[in-house]
Amino acid sequence: MRYVEFPSAELKVSRISFGAIPIRARTNEGAREVIHEALDSGINFFDTARGYDDSESKLGYALRQRRNEVILASKTAKRSREEAWDELKTSLSQMKTDYIDLYQLHNVRTDEAYEEVMGSGGALQALKEAREQGLIRYIGITSHDEEISIRAIRSGEFVSIMVPLNFMEDDFADEVLPAARQHDIAVINMKPFAGGMIEHAALALPYVLSFDAITVTIPGMRTQKEVRENVQFASHCGNLPSKKVRKLQQLKEEIGSEFCRSCDYCQPCPNEVEISRVLRAMRGVRRLGASWLEDNLDRIEKNVDACDECETCLPRCPYDLDIPLLLREQVRALRQHAGEQK
Repeated sequence: MRYVEFPSAELKVSRISFGAIPIRARTNEGAREVIHEALDSGINFFDTARGYDDSESKLGYALRQRRNEVILASKTAKRSREEAWDELKTSLSQMKTDYIDLYQLHNVRTDEAYEEVMGSGGALQALKEAREQGLIRYIGITSHDEEISIRAIRSGEFVSIMVPLNFMEDDFADEVLPAARQHDIAVINMKPFAGGMIEHAALALPYVLSFDAITVTIPGMRTQKEVRENVQFASHCGNLPSKKVRKLQQLKEEIGSEFCRSCDYCQPCPNEVEISRVLRAMRGVRRLGASWLEDNLDRIEKNVDACDECETCLPRCPYDLDIPLLLREQVRALRQHAGEQK
């Protein structure tokens, strides 16, 4: 395992680390097995958030005897000082720890949100107070917007910036990575698999780790097998062979940019539409075949029928997807695929 230091913080992290979103689908014991597999493989940086359902409590359960082995990161999506304080206290309680190594302002992607968290009475104030009290060691920020990311980097308030970058979406490589390097800010890479659209770790991880400015990448890991594979393929960073580049390029052209990354920031849906599951259904078809589609198409159609286009989900999506439209298009594509298989 290769370890790297944050440029402006006393944090030495494994270059491939642990994104905790997928452990939401595991039991406490199942999550503990995956987390311990990661620890035993040399991974020492674990990233979660208040918004990731019960992943904080599962990390707390798994790490209760091994807290001193890890660098623990979490996030708050709250914008005010009072709300951020409340979430931080909950994070500490859920993870059964006296301190969090890196606490981040989560998904700051608009000018309004940035001004709110950075201003008087904003969430950053709470994080600074918590740092003074020893409840957190360092402060970071995450964003899906390039301009906001650069503003945050130049502010001098953060030791890290978390941004999405992968072969499908590499816009952040042009200006954000150089700005981070210039200002000695660590870059945490989220979504190295484009939310699961790139299914091969052997392609995805060497690509993102070929960027020297990326300090650490945090693929989500749900199984022990995924941990082992990710650790293995992360060791092969550098230039990808031309054959693999062509394969990724073909995938990029086929999918385009209008696809769901499974972050679930759009949830909860007031009509209980399982948005990410529907929008990722074609991936299930590719992996499990026509029989899976036959068993699930009716359920998917009924779920999408519940969408009344209330648009509650639209401002929540960090990629500005037209979710109601994509839901309908997905059902049409699934129906067409089912017809072709008969």
